[in-house]
Amino acid sequence: MLKRVGVLALATTLAVTSPASGLSTTAPSLNFDAPTRPTLVFVFAYYCGYCKQVAPHFQSTVAAMSDRMDFVMVTSQTAPSQTREFIQSHGITATVVEDPNFDYAKYKVTGYPNFLWLEPGKEFRNLGPIGYDAKTFSGRIERE
Repeated sequence: MLKRVGVLALATTLAVTSPASGLSTTAPSLNFDAPTRPTLVFVFAYYCGYCKQVAPHFQSTVAAMSDRMDFVMVTSQTAPSQTREFIQSHGITATVVEDPNFDYAKYKVTGYPNFLWLEPGKEFRNLGPIGYDAKTFSGRIERE
């Protein structure tokens, strides 16, 4: 049985969080097939140096554009304390999901950071890494 949580159809046992609510590690696979708004998915790892570099630009974009689109961060690592520290240290307000079953092959994710673009009624697009400075990052999102 699927339950709609924000923009994505997720299984009912999915653990999603924001920095204020803590982090749970129980999560089945994500289903990105039914977004209701444009959505940027940030595939990250808490230990990834480039992810740490991009996270502030991602959060700035979340703050500036959340009225027009949705934002989700997903990691396959089940390391709640490290993931919580990552999202809190960067002030992340997007939905964060730990999904040990995330299908890297299906979404063509070959490294970190990686971004997926979802739109209602369209196939997902793998954007790869977007940019490591604020201007490049926000400019790329504006073009999508």
